[in-house]
Amino acid sequence: KATADSSFDLIEAELLQEKANLAAVQAKLSDLQAQLDTSNSRPFVVQQQLLQAKQDKEGLEENFKQQETAAKTSDAGEVNHWLLTTRITALRSEISMLDQELLSMPMRVDLLEAQQDLAARSVKRVAMRVRMLEQLSSDQGHVEAQQARQEATAAVYESAGKHPLVQQLAEKNAELTSELASIADSLREISASDQNIDKEAARIEGYFRTARERLAIAGLSEVLGEVLREQRQTLPNIRELRKRISSVEDENAQSALRQMQHSQEHKNLRDIDDYVEAGTAELEAAEATEIVADIRELAIARKQLLGKAVDLDKSFSRSLEELATSYQRLLKTALDYDVFLAENLLWIRSAPMPGLETLKAIPEQLALLFSPARWLEVARALPVGFIASPFAVMLLLVFGFLLLRAQRFQVLLRADAMKVGKPSLDRFAYTMQALWMTLLLALPWPLLLWTTGWALGAVPDEQQFPRLVSKALLTVAPAFFYLQFYSKLCISEGVAAKHFRWPDPLPQRLCRHFSFLKITFLPAVFITIMVIYDEQKAFHGGLERIIMVVALCLLAVFFYRLIKLLIEQSIGNFARLRYLWLVFTVVTPLSLAVLAFSGYFY
Repeated sequence: KATADSSFDLIEAELLQEKANLAAVQAKLSDLQAQLDTSNSRPFVVQQQLLQAKQDKEGLEENFKQQETAAKTSDAGEVNHWLLTTRITALRSEISMLDQELLSMPMRVDLLEAQQDLAARSVKRVAMRVRMLEQLSSDQGHVEAQQARQEATAAVYESAGKHPLVQQLAEKNAELTSELASIADSLREISASDQNIDKEAARIEGYFRTARERLAIAGLSEVLGEVLREQRQTLPNIRELRKRISSVEDENAQSALRQMQHSQEHKNLRDIDDYVEAGTAELEAAEATEIVADIRELAIARKQLLGKAVDLDKSFSRSLEELATSYQRLLKTALDYDVFLAENLLWIRSAPMPGLETLKAIPEQLALLFSPARWLEVARALPVGFIASPFAVMLLLVFGFLLLRAQRFQVLLRADAMKVGKPSLDRFAYTMQALWMTLLLALPWPLLLWTTGWALGAVPDEQQFPRLVSKALLTVAPAFFYLQFYSKLCISEGVAAKHFRWPDPLPQRLCRHFSFLKITFLPAVFITIMVIYDEQKAFHGGLERIIMVVALCLLAVFFYRLIKLLIEQSIGNFARLRYLWLVFTVVTPLSLAVLAFSGYFY
């Protein structure tokens, strides 16, 4: 058995064996779990089959009695008589078999549960052994890398004043030991990450299995819907998982390339004499004789270092492959569970119909949401976030620059507008430049919102409320930018009026409508995101529902005004297809608002 004093190679060999054992016991546990799942659902199936078999038997017996006289008078009747007798006998055997299965089901389930418990203990025991060996391997690899680094550093000091070839080889060995130490540190981090990912995947798989069992037994209910809804919010971010998988795969490709380089150089060092001779071939005979002993000693040390590097590279690549597999397992489990929840949450009411108690709770919920203590956390976290994120500081400087140059952008926008419509001056490039100026005019304040959200998300401490505000700001900022851009597009002397030649008063009225949406809809969306993802359950079904309904109604009002305005101006097919547009843009958000008010919101 490997211990803390064992070599890295011995620990790695035993680790591979224990991982093979772990895979075997995990496969056995999965098979037992599948059998147990089948056995738990089997009684209902057996009862249905038993009922059907009894009904078939009774029907055949009734038919048998009716045809008993015909069997005595004709050969065909006798054949049919024996056929019915055979089928009745078969059904009696089937009924007896199903009865025995139903009677023995509790004992067989108990046996499977006992076997599953035993297999789970085996998995836990082997997994603990694997984790211990991984820790030993990581520690021993780190220790050997540090020892090699110290020896290589000492060799560099000893080579001082010697021939440049000796110094160069000593420095190359020192660089290789630094690389070994870096690989050993990365190996330790990967082992810790892999364990956390496996725990997360096991947690979601447990949620998934329990949810299916509850749905099969109790069906859909509001209580179950609330539980599933909370679990859905704890699912990992799919996009982040895919990014991490891609990052691990890229790192594995680099590791494989490094392993090939180390293996090739290690192969070249199999014959030390040839290596020394090749390294000193361009020197004079006397000069080569003087340094050959030092070169040989350093070459032998480099061969040993490369052997350790190859072993570490193999272990590192294997760990990366296991990490990628764990991420893939987590991704698949999260996707499957998310699809399952999406299919079932649609039919489960998220909250009961609102009543007087719901309205009474809203002031208290508003007080909790805008609690000074919680927002002080945000104020304290914001400077910390800017200090921790140079990128946020850079974006803040960009915001300041855009704000200072806003007047200049407006002057350029007016200058382009004055040239439009004049044959001697008008150019398509002026319209493109005006669009660019409009974008720069629209960018500053949405950029400030996004930068603030980014800075709050960069705070090292895991503070829930600042991260909640960060999520809301990062979500609202793009929508704010779109609305700001369209508002700036419709200002006087803007692109819509001067370049696109939209008739008056269409641009001005559109600008007012977009301003209305910015002032009303965006704050409602911000608060909606805050109360949806807040860990405080006090918001659920009360303020959460009301704010969502308000946001959807505001959106419906905006689209109604927009469609009405476009119909009045007879733009495109809006007048002819006005009812269709009203259904898509007004009836849809209002319908969603009614559903949200009734308790169907997710």
